[in-house]
Amino acid sequence: MLFRSANHAIVNSYQYGVTDVSERVRLMLLGKMIENPVYDELRTKKQLGYIVFGFITEQVSVLELRVLVQGNKEGPDAMDADIETVIKDFGAKLHNLSQPEFLKWKGAVRSALYHKDQNMGQEADRYWAQIANDGHCFNRKELALQYLDTLHSAADVVKTFDTLLGERRKVSLKLFRSEERRVGK
Repeated sequence: MLFRSANHAIVNSYQYGVTDVSERVRLMLLGKMIENPVYDELRTKKQLGYIVFGFITEQVSVLELRVLVQGNKEGPDAMDADIETVIKDFGAKLHNLSQPEFLKWKGAVRSALYHKDQNMGQEADRYWAQIANDGHCFNRKELALQYLDTLHSAADVVKTFDTLLGERRKVSLKLFRSEERRVGK
């Protein structure tokens, strides 16, 4: 059987590094803020694919901004340029973020941090992540909420964003579609 894959994909990871509580909270804010611009621009406006995400994630103990796009409209190199444009535009808007907008995003992060585990599996996953990453900081939520209370303006978040992109610790994985592939018998 022949299988034809019409999709390209790209995953860009902008690595921040190992973080303390304050950096982690600021990156959480950035993650919340960048989700919609990435989706709106790359998925809705440019219609690059059905799979489009922008988010903050942890790889072992290293935090990173990750943008993922899968689709058939453009190749990975063009998608990479589109991702860079979205991030640049987001940075410009972030530098001009109003205080009411900042407080709205801060509230969104606070709400996420207050979210309780819904079942034993979620609780076990949360604790196991600390063990597996050798973090052993089982009160991260409480520490994050304490720091969030001391964060009064977007200035520190802007500095974190500038650090994230300033040192250009980007890893890019580009997957090019294959025109034809044999699958099965």
